[in-house]
Amino acid sequence: MWTEVFDDDALAVVWLFSGTTNAFDDFDRWLASMARLDGATAGRGAVSILVIDDGNPPPGPVPRDRLTATARAIRGDAPLAVVTSSSIARGVIAALHLTGVVGFPLKGFATVDDAVGWLVQRRPAQRPEHLRALLDEARAQATRRAPTS
Repeated sequence: MWTEVFDDDALAVVWLFSGTTNAFDDFDRWLASMARLDGATAGRGAVSILVIDDGNPPPGPVPRDRLTATARAIRGDAPLAVVTSSSIARGVIAALHLTGVVGFPLKGFATVDDAVGWLVQRRPAQRPEHLRALLDEARAQATRRAPTS
């Protein structure tokens, strides 16, 4: 399940992929959100965090191709911190950045604290406690929307 919390004033967005399934259009909605962030905040000091919870399924080949196309089209400089426990995913993220596939700052992290620290280092106006609060709000929204068994 995909959840987004965007703070227009702070120019910060948190994207969360939680649960063990995603809706058919979750990945496409995230890509559209990335493109919107790029267009709306270019050069204004925005930051973004993508948190992928354990157990959330990875995208298939077609969504991965769309991700590559979206990432290549981004012209802004908003750093994206990706939090995942998967060392393989973090390696892919590092390769995307090092090979120049993406032109914006991108880094993978195992913990939210490390991701927040990196973002604040790159954008000192961002407050760590606010970024964590946005993630807390994303988790609360995801919990309210989660299917019950």
